[in-house]
Amino acid sequence: MGLTRQRIAARILGPLRRRGRRVIWTPDFMGFGNLLYLLHWAHTARAVGHPLWVLTTPALDPWRTVFPELLELCLERDEVRWSDARIMPWSEAGRAALPPGFYDSITPLSPEEPFQDFTSGYLLPGARRSMPRPNQDPHRLLVNVRRGDYYSHPTHLQQYGFAVAGYVEAAVRGSLAHQGPVRSVRVVSDDVGWCRDHLTCLYELDAEITFSDPGDTAVSNFFEIADARRLVITNSTFSYWGALLSNLLHPGSEADIWAPRFFDRTRHGGRSPLLDERWSIIESLPGGWDPPEAQG
Repeated sequence: MGLTRQRIAARILGPLRRRGRRVIWTPDFMGFGNLLYLLHWAHTARAVGHPLWVLTTPALDPWRTVFPELLELCLERDEVRWSDARIMPWSEAGRAALPPGFYDSITPLSPEEPFQDFTSGYLLPGARRSMPRPNQDPHRLLVNVRRGDYYSHPTHLQQYGFAVAGYVEAAVRGSLAHQGPVRSVRVVSDDVGWCRDHLTCLYELDAEITFSDPGDTAVSNFFEIADARRLVITNSTFSYWGALLSNLLHPGSEADIWAPRFFDRTRHGGRSPLLDERWSIIESLPGGWDPPEAQG
């Protein structure tokens, strides 16, 4: 069997690239939420003496002027040298290609608040420029529901889908018990129609209910999440980062953030390793986590 050109090039360039810069080779399918985790990884690697860059993709384009600090961690595709190592640390094969001890040395800078250093350095400045006066209304609740390919794609449904309506009802009930009634509820979602039809628990509240516009940009949605003092999120990396930013914009006990323990069914027993323990976590649902869509 002959070797393909790609494999031959990899064998020749592999030893040389081990001496070059290390660049996280960002997949095109990754959105902003996942991209932030790669950037956080690069930031943490640099803090412990391992220079690391992240390859930019079009997913970063809407955010360049909003969070220009992130570009300090990035390389454009035309800036990548032939001698730079392309690494994919989210995969087992990618980690195996790293130098011994490299991956294991990249640990959170603070186990108690593992993302605060990154969030305050790279996201907070942009948030303060864009929203200098964060919302302080204790009677306004924002509900952020991610649907998208979690529910439209059968494989993703099996991995990420869960009983969103039941969870939102439990989380809203918890927020009301914890911080009292609300006068208004704002729903931010990529599937407003589904939310209108299925989040019926919201209509039982003595509160004004409004929904985001399908034409809203991802940037405006992100800042709505970060701006919320009282917040219910689902299992979305985009939501996690917005909530982490909300922690900083509403310090101390001002932020009331609710999240599900569930992230996906492939690791950690379903529990998200990305949760901030300062949040209120819904640990279980009476009917379980499985989504109605997967039961039909």
